[in-house]
Amino acid sequence: VPLLHAIAPAAIPSIRAWDAQNLANIAWAVAKCSVPHAPLLAAISAQAMRTISEFKALELPITLWAFATMAVKDLPLFDAISAAAMPLRDQFEMLDLSNMAWALASSSYNHGPLIDAIAAQSLVLLESA
Repeated sequence: VPLLHAIAPAAIPSIRAWDAQNLANIAWAVAKCSVPHAPLLAAISAQAMRTISEFKALELPITLWAFATMAVKDLPLFDAISAAAMPLRDQFEMLDLSNMAWALASSSYNHGPLIDAIAAQSLVLLESA
């Protein structure tokens, strides 16, 4: 954890060059280490919103889960992730769906269309199992 606190300030200036996978990975790492470094999270959020159209089906749930895990209710980011997730809903696997459902519930963030899409895709996956 001290290492994360040491590298976070150094990472912020270069974050504009990071792609969606890097953003999702660092958000996940920060959440797993339980180190909600506010300036780093703000930078991740800003870059994620700038590049949200580049996020793949795996990166959206991870990012949403990470912010929810740290109890950071970033509504503009959640809105962007929810909107970006809708066209990809058929690509989500069960783990992605459960991570998004948990993140929405734990954050008390109600995005009706995404919740409906999660439920519908869950049924598709369950029926095909």
